Amino acid sequence: MNGIVDALDALEIPTLLLGAADTLDESYEQIETLGEATGNTEEAAEVVADVQDRIAAAVDSVPDSTRGMSVYHELDPSFYSATSDTFVGSVYTLFGLENVADGAADTAGGYPQLSAEYIVGQAPELVVLADTVCCGQTAESLAQRPAFDTVPAVKEDRVLEADDAVASRWGPRVADFAEALAAELRG
Repeated sequence: MNGIVDALDALEIPTLLLGAADTLDESYEQIETLGEATGNTEEAAEVVADVQDRIAAAVDSVPDSTRGMSVYHELDPSFYSATSDTFVGSVYTLFGLENVADGAADTAGGYPQLSAEYIVGQAPELVVLADTVCCGQTAESLAQRPAFDTVPAVKEDRVLEADDAVASRWGPRVADFAEALAAELRG
């Protein structure tokens, strides 16, 4: 990490470096590891239980009719997305959604760059914009892209404008994302 860990070691400052979680279970394990490392094992277990309960409640609150609905998750306006093999993709799987990025020719380690033509052709029934803060994307700007006004999600106003910091983090805020997704799916 650009010499930071070595510098902290030289100062005898303990360092814990955790990679990005790929699944919800890995995120729970990391929360528990942080709890152990900081002497807050019980509190970490409570956080994990709260996140799990909130996600389960969000999933249970959604009608069965949304299962199988197709979703496009946009990371930026150049059409980078996330497949079901990613952390955020695993959240969609819990809701029974079909991720349009899964069918990309090259899934690029779970984060393919799709084309506008591909996305429009997949006709997603739900679009999640995870680029509202970084890139100023909105349901309105999405609808103004060529041919996107034909996409079912746009026509039916099923575009979730998610906060980037909530839709892209694997910590406790994933419960906030699941709740926002559930609210969108409930209409």
